[in-house]
Amino acid sequence: MPEFNFEQRLKQDILLLTALDDFYNDIQKITKKYNFPPDKKANYETDIAPVVEEGYFNHDILDLMGKYNLKETHEFILSSYLVNGHMNFDLPTDLWYLNPYTVSMNTKDCITLKIYPETSLEDIKRNWPRIKRAKDNLLNKPISRKRSIPNLERDLEVLRLKRAGNSYNEIKKITNDKYPKQKIYNYPDISKILQRLKQKAEELLLSFKET
Repeated sequence: MPEFNFEQRLKQDILLLTALDDFYNDIQKITKKYNFPPDKKANYETDIAPVVEEGYFNHDILDLMGKYNLKETHEFILSSYLVNGHMNFDLPTDLWYLNPYTVSMNTKDCITLKIYPETSLEDIKRNWPRIKRAKDNLLNKPISRKRSIPNLERDLEVLRLKRAGNSYNEIKKITNDKYPKQKIYNYPDISKILQRLKQKAEELLLSFKET
């Protein structure tokens, strides 16, 4: 099985939280507020930068993150989802949050290293003791060991269809056509899927409060 990496875990967090009506509705409000283009891969320069530069979008993002106790590492993934409803985000590499940034900022979640054109490998080696001390300070908090949630895309499709007002028979047919290897057989299956999604989303939200 392919490695379930850090970026994938962050994406899963945001997708799972959409199973909570409050979070989903907050997402919809912000999406409508900025009239982001639906169903397309967002371009940073044309779709994102003008809104970010005004400052209002960042303000709304931070408010949403604060409301649900999201971490700084969720910010760009959340921005991507708000802009176009999925995780295709045309963001310049130098703006990607996992890109190494001098240890000038030490947050509770990560250390930031700034790499300039003049920075050399020797500079990093020479400063490694200082970098390591800052990194070691982060080790006092538990490391998240989240695992991939089986059938999450199918389950979210069931939730989307339910929210759209489809009947259980319609949900079953549409979902089984789209996910033939993850078939739904009866009404209890759909009910269990919706209940399980909500439970996992609530557990995820609780875990943010505990860290």
